[in-house]
Amino acid sequence: MFRIFIILALCVLPSIAVLYYIYQKDKIEKEPAHLLALLFVEGIVCATIALIVPKVLIRYVPYYKTIFTTTNVFGNIFKNLVLIAAFQEIIKWVINYSTIWKNKNFNHVYDSIVYSTFIAIGFATYDCIIYSFENANIGIQHILSNILTTIPIHAVLGIFMGYYFALAKKEDLNNNKKVANKYKFYSLGIPIIFHFIYNLCLVKRKYYTFIAFIIYIVILYIEAIRSVNELSKVETMLDNSSKKNQAKDNKDEININELFELPKKKDDEKKNS
Repeated sequence: MFRIFIILALCVLPSIAVLYYIYQKDKIEKEPAHLLALLFVEGIVCATIALIVPKVLIRYVPYYKTIFTTTNVFGNIFKNLVLIAAFQEIIKWVINYSTIWKNKNFNHVYDSIVYSTFIAIGFATYDCIIYSFENANIGIQHILSNILTTIPIHAVLGIFMGYYFALAKKEDLNNNKKVANKYKFYSLGIPIIFHFIYNLCLVKRKYYTFIAFIIYIVILYIEAIRSVNELSKVETMLDNSSKKNQAKDNKDEININELFELPKKKDDEKKNS
């Protein structure tokens, strides 16, 4: 029982830490708690789909089982690129799009980073819990190493996905459909590529692949943290027209106030004279 508690704590606490970091960095406008909870649960749903579908295909589609269990170079590339990286990121992207694209709370660039990260961490947390209990006999150190790589890498992928997803939304609101589609492609393609490279580094457990893996992870982490720190401080509204309208409304309000104050100023001038 105590071992189960330790495993759950190891899986959940890093996720809470990442989500808290991303959430408290939002200095412009905090996102609704119910929406963030929904996104986290949807991340768990994504992970469930990503875990169940391959098992079903392996059992009922012989050719798929051959590809998934192959050890040759081309088989590994196909498996890690298409069957794992692309499949998982596409699921997360579709859920992300269907939930937040037209959501009224999605009005700043950093909002998208928060949303995508909550989905990604929901995915990673559930994935780590399942992996930890399925491999409970391999030792806590191996479980911990999996947790400390899986959760951060999914968070990083969520940050990059959210950033380009926000740029796509911004261009879409400005009626630049071609540019918006380009950023939509980036929001899916870049996480797939980064995820694929991450998986490849774990295929061959050699000292040089381990060094490459560490360098790769450090670079991704630094870039992701830099992006979060910069974008969380800047009020980058997606719809420039709404910002202009708001400024215009404020200007009109000032002009109206001035009209009311003008007769008072004239009366005061008469009294003083």
